[in-house]
Amino acid sequence: MKIKVMTYNIASCRNYEQVDEKGASLSSKPERVADVIREISPDICGLNEVCRFDRNEVPSDNQTLYLAENTGLSHGFFGKAKHMTYANETSNKDYGNAVISKHPIISSEVIPIPDPEIKDENAYYETRSITKVKFDVAGGITVLQTHMGLAIAESKNATLEIIKALDSIDGPVILMGDFNIRPSNPLVDILREKLFDTALI
Repeated sequence: MKIKVMTYNIASCRNYEQVDEKGASLSSKPERVADVIREISPDICGLNEVCRFDRNEVPSDNQTLYLAENTGLSHGFFGKAKHMTYANETSNKDYGNAVISKHPIISSEVIPIPDPEIKDENAYYETRSITKVKFDVAGGITVLQTHMGLAIAESKNATLEIIKALDSIDGPVILMGDFNIRPSNPLVDILREKLFDTALI
């Protein structure tokens, strides 16, 4: 059985056709993200930089639900990495990863990635997580969707948590996400010892 998968950093569905003087997006266009996913038409799609706003003004405030309902991938799970609070309370949101799929979810959980105890690199630090979802397809396939940090220490912590997760999974597993490292990075070699790299096909 062939399964088509994709991974997509949706950048919170920001619309870069409308930006301020600093280049920051002034609006969002989740419908464009949905268009891309529909065009590729995967069975399973992993998502990064996904938002779930506290407000309930429009359906797209819950980006996972919106994309699931508008792509034909009707089963979805959002994995919170952190909560972001702003002076404007209507902008408060949970932020993290998600997975949407044509296939029903058997189980799901969020695996936190520990922040480095020492932050001594000249890099942007951000709390991250791994979204672990098992789907009812081909006897059960588990998907790990993650977004690694920019600092070396963050990447190492993420790799360790991924290895722990892989060791705990019985059956087929797919690892996807935005790794923020080059394929030549030694951390990728550690993951290749556990998994087959589809980029080598």
